[in-house]
Amino acid sequence: MPAQLDKAAALLNMDSVDVGAMRGATARVDCLDTGAALLTGRPHPEAARLWSGHYSASRRARALGVWRWAPGALAEASGYAAVRIGVQASVTMKLTAVRKRWALPAGQNLALVVAGIVLGLSLAIRWQGTATPPPDAPTARARAVEALRQSEQEQEQLKATIASLRQQLAEAQRQAAQQTEQLAAIRAQLEQEQMAAGLVPLRGPGVVIVLDDSPLTPTGPSVKYDDYLIHEWDLRDVVNLLWNGGAEAIAINNERLVNTTSIYCVGSTITVNDTRLSPPYQIRAIGERKPIEALLNNPSYLVLTRQRVKANGIKFSVSWSNSVDIPAYSGTFRLRYANAGEVKP
Repeated sequence: MPAQLDKAAALLNMDSVDVGAMRGATARVDCLDTGAALLTGRPHPEAARLWSGHYSASRRARALGVWRWAPGALAEASGYAAVRIGVQASVTMKLTAVRKRWALPAGQNLALVVAGIVLGLSLAIRWQGTATPPPDAPTARARAVEALRQSEQEQEQLKATIASLRQQLAEAQRQAAQQTEQLAAIRAQLEQEQMAAGLVPLRGPGVVIVLDDSPLTPTGPSVKYDDYLIHEWDLRDVVNLLWNGGAEAIAINNERLVNTTSIYCVGSTITVNDTRLSPPYQIRAIGERKPIEALLNNPSYLVLTRQRVKANGIKFSVSWSNSVDIPAYSGTFRLRYANAGEVKP
């Protein structure tokens, strides 16, 4: 409705009829009837078509009772002016009635103001009622002090726990170190025992002795063929001499000699550690050169072997080396009667 009021007011403020002086010119007129129709809600068909601009200038003139300029048109124009004044007064009265109808009484305006004030106060009071009251300062302080005291107690307990765990860790490390030292000592002793038992390969300075059968062909009815061959007792004599000279490890043709090693002859074959060997026989030993060399040069030892070297041509050679390799024992230990036990004094 306010939009219709503004449109009607605009229509009332328009100029009066402006008719062209030339014949056939378009006449522009303000449509008071159309403004009145907007206010009353009952638009006249002719006025609506006049407002929309579908009629030509002559039709607008006939609809409003205005004719083109011609002799005697002045009287018609004066009559039109009178009609215009009457219509304008009618529209003004209708506008005044509409404004009065839409305007509120003074009492109602005051009631609305009072209702708004009451609503605002009620909302404020309700908000204050639902707001959380501030905590009591002494109670909050006591709670904070209690929380701090509990935190300090927990901290002291954690410190005590950490100290105890550190002591336990230190004790465990000490025991582990002792066990590690004991384990290292046991390992070292085990290695020594393994070396003495011939279970690990060894390398060191020593001597290499080679014995071989004679290349000569025995002749004559009284010749002894055995004097041209190397026998098991030749090997045993050399091995015993090396042990007496302080040899630490001995091997014959890569057969490591241990405490259970046997050297014996089966026909024309020598067996060491139940392994048959064939000439030449290479005896390797690790040990100090001086005592071993003294025994090898002593004519009181290996007497029969030295005689056969000269008489029958068997081979016997000695060489020294700073790196003699002795393999590990590859056989098995068969103990049928011996068992581990504690030796009583």
